[in-house]
Amino acid sequence: MQKRRWTIMATAVLVAGVAATAALAVNSRSTAGKTFYFIPKDTLNPYEVIADRGGKIALTKLGHKQVVASGTQDTAAAQQPAIQAAIQAHAAGIVIAGNDPQAVCPALKQAQAQGTKVIAFDSDVNCRQLFINQADTPTIGRSQIKLLGKLMNYKGQFAILSAASTATNQNAWIKYMKLELKKPVYNNMKLVKIYYGNDNPAQSASDGEHAAGVPEPEGDRVAHDRRDLVGRAIPLHLEVQGEGRPHGARPTEPDEEVRA
Repeated sequence: MQKRRWTIMATAVLVAGVAATAALAVNSRSTAGKTFYFIPKDTLNPYEVIADRGGKIALTKLGHKQVVASGTQDTAAAQQPAIQAAIQAHAAGIVIAGNDPQAVCPALKQAQAQGTKVIAFDSDVNCRQLFINQADTPTIGRSQIKLLGKLMNYKGQFAILSAASTATNQNAWIKYMKLELKKPVYNNMKLVKIYYGNDNPAQSASDGEHAAGVPEPEGDRVAHDRRDLVGRAIPLHLEVQGEGRPHGARPTEPDEEVRA
C-alpha cells in the first residue's frame, strides 16, 4: 500500500506538468515548433523537476520545444531573468510556479501583452490565465496536522519548516494547518514557530536543528525534502512528518523508521 501511494503521488506530479502543457498547447496543434518556457521555483527543486519532465514529454509529442529556466533561489527576483528571456523569445506560453504571487506579475503581464499565455502550477500567481493544482489545498494542510497529531499522541510542541515565506502554496497549506489545529482534539499541541528554509537544503537543515532546540520538542513538519535533516543532530524522539518525494523519505540508517 505504501509503495502504491508513493507511485500515485509521483505520477500526480508528472501529470501536473502534462496538464499544464495540454492547457497551453490546446490552440497550438495546427502549428508545431513553438517554444514554451517552464519556470519552476528554482532549478534545483526535485519536485518541480518531475513536473517539468511531464511538460517536456507532452510538448515533444506535440512537436513543440520546452525551455526550463529559473534561478537557484526561491525568490521572485531569481525568476525575473527567465520571464524576460521568454518575452525576448516571443514564447507561446509560460508555465510558472511563483515564488511570490504578485512580484512576478509586471513581467508576466508584459509577456501576456505580446500574446504569451501564462499558466501557474504548484504555487499560484495573481496574473495567469489558468492554475493547475496537483492536489486539494485544504486536504494537504489539514492532513499534515492529522498525521502529526497521531505521531505526537496529540500533545507537545512542534514547529513548521516551510519553503519561501512568499510561496503561495506553502502559505495556503499553513493556513489550513492552523485551522485544523483549532479543533479540540489538538488542545494539547502547540505550534511554536514557523521556519522558512527557502527550499535550500543547507538552510532547511539548519532551521531543522533550531526547531529541535525548542523546549521539549515532540514534532516537526518538513515541507521540502527529508534529506535536509539527514545526518543532523536531531533528537531521536523528534517526529518528522511532511510532504516530499519518495526518495527523500527513505530510511538512512538500519534502525530508522519512516512513519509518515
